[in-house]
Amino acid sequence: MTKHKKIDMNFRPDSYWDEAALLANVKGEFRRRQILQAIDDDEVDEIPPPILADSLPEHLRNFTGSIHPMLMGGEYLPDYEEGEVEIARVALDSTTCDVISVRARPEGKRIRYRVVDEYTSDYVLEWDQSNKPLTLRRLIQLMNTVESIEFESQGLVDQHWDYLASEGSYDLDYCVAFTRVSSKFYTQLAEYYDQKADEWIAERKSRYAEDLDEEIDSSP
Repeated sequence: MTKHKKIDMNFRPDSYWDEAALLANVKGEFRRRQILQAIDDDEVDEIPPPILADSLPEHLRNFTGSIHPMLMGGEYLPDYEEGEVEIARVALDSTTCDVISVRARPEGKRIRYRVVDEYTSDYVLEWDQSNKPLTLRRLIQLMNTVESIEFESQGLVDQHWDYLASEGSYDLDYCVAFTRVSSKFYTQLAEYYDQKADEWIAERKSRYAEDLDEEIDSSP
């Protein structure tokens, strides 16, 4: 079994409005991955300025979509409100690489949160404000308890795993690979959900084994 690193659940960013926010609001999932790769390769100066913008101009967005629908992931997210920044996102391995965005904005002396996607879905948060940036624990709690009105579901990550597993035509590795979690502010957020995915797969395999044993025991 994979040995997991310790997650610092008490980690709290100093601010959502510092240098970490510079690329946090790039809407497009494919563009974000390109930019991050260019940063790793020390080639970010070679990226055209429109690609670095929060939103693509409409003509570029239409052109990108004509190449492949997957390249449109995140590009149709709502525009940001004044001062708003994305603090986490979940990208789905759907045909159009749909994205769910967790956002924060300053409101007086407090911070207000909301969850949006590319389909104007309604999300209800258990709580939607704080007086300072969230700890990793509280961010995960927010993500795991948010409710989708349209889909009558709770959570932004493992509810997709459960749904695909219930369909019965997908293997467990595919189910967990369907979601990609990322954050510019919480470097261990993706790692946390990777660990949860391992636990989810182990629990599912154990459950399947128990069900199989019961079938064998009850057979004539």
